[in-house]
Amino acid sequence: MALPPRFEYLPQGWDPELINKSGSWDSKAVVKKKAEAWQQQVTSIQSPGVLAPTIDQHNLIITYGFVVGVVAQGKSSISVLDWGGGFGWYYNIAKSLFPSLKIDYHCRDVPTMVAQGRKLNAEILFHKDDRCFNRKYDLVMANGSVSYSPEWKQTILNLTNCSSKYIYLSKDALHGKAPTFAVLDRSYQYDNKNGHNMLIWFFNRSEYLSLVTGCGFSLLREFKLLNFSHEVINAPEQNRERHGFLFHRDNNK
Repeated sequence: MALPPRFEYLPQGWDPELINKSGSWDSKAVVKKKAEAWQQQVTSIQSPGVLAPTIDQHNLIITYGFVVGVVAQGKSSISVLDWGGGFGWYYNIAKSLFPSLKIDYHCRDVPTMVAQGRKLNAEILFHKDDRCFNRKYDLVMANGSVSYSPEWKQTILNLTNCSSKYIYLSKDALHGKAPTFAVLDRSYQYDNKNGHNMLIWFFNRSEYLSLVTGCGFSLLREFKLLNFSHEVINAPEQNRERHGFLFHRDNNK
């Protein structure tokens, strides 16, 4: 019997009842799967060879390297908040690309992810609540994680408030015409029999970007990061690419 499609439009909007049984990201199954891949990820970026096994992953890493290079211009150290950063893999990438750069790296995620992250990546500071927003950072970033925030607008406002200079948002699904809508992601990679239900936003591009720029930031550079091959069943609009956006605080606003 065929499995239901992985991505499906939710006309009723964000419905947390769909994820109560699986626990979404705050799940032992998700954390276990990611932990099993951790050592291979860390080893791959230390090699003098290619940084990633696929072109899309290589593109993500090199683009992030550009972002860190911009933020670190003229500095020997930077501070970073990675919101929804899992085990802090982007810290390891930055240290591999910029070994002499001192990075005060903070990673905010759900409690189960944080508990494992502290075991795997002891060099960084993990947060399991929003006290991470009580200070300023040179770079604030979220790589696909804003899409999973029920109160996504408030999340972006929180991210802009604690950034002293730069914000990098990447891998969220943006489209041009339809209003922002909710999607069910059954995430079969975490449960190949029943699916591991998660909810995700597909954003109206103008609404998404204007929320950041309305908080006193200007778009410095947009990046085309990777292709998205999945069909979202019954969606009012499809998205075929994932982009990244580097913003800087505009002192004139």
